[in-house]
Amino acid sequence: MQKQLLTPHLAQSQVMELINPVLLKGTNNALQALQTSMTLSGITHESLGECIGKPRETVTRFLNGNGGLSAKALESLIDESGNLFFIQYMAKKYGYEMKKIDTQSLKIIALEEELAKEKARLAA
Repeated sequence: MQKQLLTPHLAQSQVMELINPVLLKGTNNALQALQTSMTLSGITHESLGECIGKPRETVTRFLNGNGGLSAKALESLIDESGNLFFIQYMAKKYGYEMKKIDTQSLKIIALEEELAKEKARLAA
């Protein structure tokens, strides 16, 4: 099962990108995935803090595993970084692989699903 991820319209990063899946092999937990994601983005903790409306110290504590952030703040961190490494890690952890799908491919998938439903209806 594949799902398309839409680029967040409020993200500072112009393009969201998938990261080479080889990097996932050395990633052992969600915090490590976030740390890698932020490192790859090259964005400072101060900039990330401004993005999510938190002080730099809060971002640093969170990325060091010493504090928590809300789901909204976590989403803002992903938007700001411009990469989907954390989401790739989570997908892999639960047995999925992320792939970028263009709109034409989505239309084909939708048509194939409709065709399968119609075949099932006719066979019944």
